[in-house]
Amino acid sequence: MTFEVKIGTKDLFGFTMYHAYSGFMGKIWVVFSVFCLVAAVWTWGDVSLQGTAAFVVLGLLFTVVNPLMLYYKCLRRVAKTPAYRKPFRYTFTKDGFSISQGAQTGRMGWSDLFQIICTKKAVYLCPDPIHAQIISLEQLGDQKEELKEFLRTQVPQDVRKKGL
Repeated sequence: MTFEVKIGTKDLFGFTMYHAYSGFMGKIWVVFSVFCLVAAVWTWGDVSLQGTAAFVVLGLLFTVVNPLMLYYKCLRRVAKTPAYRKPFRYTFTKDGFSISQGAQTGRMGWSDLFQIICTKKAVYLCPDPIHAQIISLEQLGDQKEELKEFLRTQVPQDVRKKGL
């Protein structure tokens, strides 16, 4: 199975948000933000304006400010990195996958992967907990289900799979 995918800001931002908010600390950040926003409403008029403003700022920090900062960071990275200007060609086999772009080619066996994560919009092939090869499902069209089925059936069971 072979296809080409061009990584854009939206794709990189999707991975960054998943990475930032899917873990334990991401959930704590969201709960903390909701708690602060509820506290701002609950204590409106009972505490000083500075106290209410502090609750609002803390509440918006992880639910609005951080995602905006992450989006800007992804926007800059895609604009400054020449590799994102051309599509990546992925070739999947029963032994692993290869990625090529122009004259450069890299190969990775399935045993080299830490995990495979499938979300509504992308598949992340993660060699470690921090990095990933991003495959945008929107760009695959009809091959989307074929890729998911391939990953479900051909990738060895010892590779962690989420969302497949």
